[in-house]
Amino acid sequence: MSKLFKAQTQIISVVLIMGLAVGVIGASYLWGAPLIEKSQTENSLSQAEKNIELINSMITDVVKTGGQKTKQIQFDGELEIFDINTGENSIIYTIQGKTAGVASTNWVLLNDDLPVKSKETYAVNATDASDTISIGCEDCMMNSTGLSSSIVISNVTGTCNVAGTYTEENTFTCNSNNYVVEHVDITGTIDGFAVLRGPEYDIAGIVGTNKAGVITAKTMAATGIYLTSYKLTFRELVDPTNKEGIKILLETQGNNKVTEGMHTIKVSRADTTTENYGSSLSGELSKISVLVTLE
Repeated sequence: MSKLFKAQTQIISVVLIMGLAVGVIGASYLWGAPLIEKSQTENSLSQAEKNIELINSMITDVVKTGGQKTKQIQFDGELEIFDINTGENSIIYTIQGKTAGVASTNWVLLNDDLPVKSKETYAVNATDASDTISIGCEDCMMNSTGLSSSIVISNVTGTCNVAGTYTEENTFTCNSNNYVVEHVDITGTIDGFAVLRGPEYDIAGIVGTNKAGVITAKTMAATGIYLTSYKLTFRELVDPTNKEGIKILLETQGNNKVTEGMHTIKVSRADTTTENYGSSLSGELSKISVLVTLE
């Protein structure tokens, strides 16, 4: 009986040990898997930013020295080129993961403190009396009476097809441009003011101060994942002393998009043209075309 009891005890001990081992392994996986996924995502995000910085360097280098540069790059997401013909003049690289690359759904500057674009802002008094502003080349009247969350926009010149009552976040079109009623102040006995934002316009940087290639990033939440996009946009740089400007123009040939995997990117300097009074300071603008191909 003692030998049988001893054997049973040994079997039970082995079963308990195996059970504990399985439990420990399971718990380790349960707690460790998310940490591993987070670490992998952080590594991918870091590499994604390095990749877009590398592409920026390749482009600016060929602008300075000419010739061609070729690199093989491992992409963990989708890279797409929006050349100058699209009006964007940018490259966007998007990856997905369990963590956010940046804590913003709007584009955040990463390598410069001057944005590439901005929007026209119109602020007017929205009192019982009417106020008039100029939108593009059109004059539109805005007024609001009493304690109201809306404003009345009416056409003054007769050439701008705008008329009606608008509340916050309402949009309207004038002179082929889109505008939004961003804010209506309804504090006090009468409305304080209203804010409109108009179409985007380009902001030129300063030679020696700002970057020609500006890198921004934003993160959008999806079902169980985050989509982080890194955007490289090329803008005009101007010299305030002689009012001359220079701008890199992206061009593509063949494929302008690649997905996850190892790909070859080729960058070469193409034509350079000049435009009299073309800079944002009305000086000469040098436009340097750069051909970017993906394989």
